[in-house]
Amino acid sequence: MRKSVVLNSCIWYNKSVEFSDRMCPYGHIIVMLHSGKILMVETKGDHLDNDESKEKAKIGDQWAKLAGKQYKYYMVFETKQPDYPGAYSLERFMEIVNGL
Repeated sequence: MRKSVVLNSCIWYNKSVEFSDRMCPYGHIIVMLHSGKILMVETKGDHLDNDESKEKAKIGDQWAKLAGKQYKYYMVFETKQPDYPGAYSLERFMEIVNGL
């Protein structure tokens, strides 16, 4: 990640502990922005863009909608920009964070 964009917008962040439920989306990184928004960020290598990731992104996107306006979920790929909700390229994610 381009740390300067995230760190300038960030009050705190935490790398979450991994657990074994492969189909449960969870943020690898939890970030609280100065705006009060809380981001759940799941990072992925481009080679992991598959049906499982698509399903996780769908669940994460739904979670964010139900959790309320201050919560956001992002599945972030290195360079790929998947065509499903909740998933973004790193470049697009940085643009979004900069606007929050």
